[in-house]
Amino acid sequence: MAEYSLEKFQTKLDKNISWRKRELTILKNNVDGAEGNLLVTSIRSGITLLYGHWEGFIKTTAREYLKYLNKLNIKCIDMKDNFLTLSMKKTIVNSRQSNRCLSHSEIISELLYESEKIFNVNEMDKLIVDTDSNLTYEILEDILFSLGLDCEDFEMKENFIKENLVLERNKIAHGEYVSIVDPRKDKSEEEKRAKEEFENLYHEILKLMEKFKELVFDAAFKKKYLKQVPELGV
Repeated sequence: MAEYSLEKFQTKLDKNISWRKRELTILKNNVDGAEGNLLVTSIRSGITLLYGHWEGFIKTTAREYLKYLNKLNIKCIDMKDNFLTLSMKKTIVNSRQSNRCLSHSEIISELLYESEKIFNVNEMDKLIVDTDSNLTYEILEDILFSLGLDCEDFEMKENFIKENLVLERNKIAHGEYVSIVDPRKDKSEEEKRAKEEFENLYHEILKLMEKFKELVFDAAFKKKYLKQVPELGV
């Protein structure tokens, strides 16, 4: 099994966010320099791309973390319960679709006899990590729980994620008209306001992506995936 060091994991996370930042910065600069119809189009496409990077970053980072954990050869019994849940998820889902006791007994068997097995999940399986192409706060919360991460920093942004990003993106993606500037008001003031709102959205999404990366790496570095987390440096 190929070695997957903590340093390599960190490099993967850094690369994953850096190319997204570059693209989104180019996008923001285009919005800054646009006027009139070009501004409206740039913001509409910008919201869609911001959402795409937000969802893509969360999904790929979560999968990369699980890939890292797969390489550590840790017993499920030594990991926090959320990882045992992940390792059993397929069995749980399959048994849920059956009324047979034989199917349900597979869950009990795994809990009683297979917790000593090495943690290994298919990180690409939609049952393990899935944003459902609609990364609402509820789905984000479930991903955070699955990875054993604190959701406090994201709870404060629940309405922001819903109102300013997910709903707006969904309207645009489904061909609905989203009002960017009000033609009844002063054009220059409206364009200035629209640019400021988009810039705020840009900065907030980048901060949330950075926070997710920070939480994931901190959990890996401090071995927070273990039931008994060792003292740093031990």
